[in-house]
Amino acid sequence: MRKAISKECGKLLALAVLALGGVPSHAQGQREQAVDAAFADGVTTAVGVAASGGLINPLGPLLATAMKAVTLKRASTLPETEQPAAYAAASAMWRGGTASNVCITAIFLTGGGFAPACLALGAAWGLKNWNDSEHERRFWERCAIVRQFATRQTVKCSYGPPVQEAGASDAAPKQHAGRKASYKQPQHPQELVLQASPPAPEPVPATSHEVEAP
Repeated sequence: MRKAISKECGKLLALAVLALGGVPSHAQGQREQAVDAAFADGVTTAVGVAASGGLINPLGPLLATAMKAVTLKRASTLPETEQPAAYAAASAMWRGGTASNVCITAIFLTGGGFAPACLALGAAWGLKNWNDSEHERRFWERCAIVRQFATRQTVKCSYGPPVQEAGASDAAPKQHAGRKASYKQPQHPQELVLQASPPAPEPVPATSHEVEAP
């Protein structure tokens, strides 16, 4: 019986790993990304409860699910300029929780391991997701600011992740960090289009050669 349960939990753990490794699509809005992270955290939490064999009280995960709904509702009521950071923070927290859940589930299934290390893993993974979201959330913050001032025009924002150029060197992270939002020529005179774009290339310094007459 125990082997059958472990087998089923193993299948669920594989699904949890897929949920953890899924890369959020940049075509999604930040709210959708946060919802996906909350779903992944909930699924992996359920797997962990099942794998624990009754060691984890299921009441805790139920309360956590309610708190996720409250967090998403609260983020949606914030000013538009504050929503990107709120959604990104929630997404990072829940993806970190997903990593911890997968780690703890693996410990339950294998019968050995150091559970506090899973908490450290989750914190590190959450911090990584927070740092990775900086470029996108800064873009949407700028988009919200533009909307506040463009009272007579429609603002359309289109985000694209930083693209590493071919042959990029170690300076690529610095170049990505310097990418900023810029305006694109609108198709309609009453539209403002904001898109993520790379910074303008730095001018190449002019060089001169002097040749002395013999």
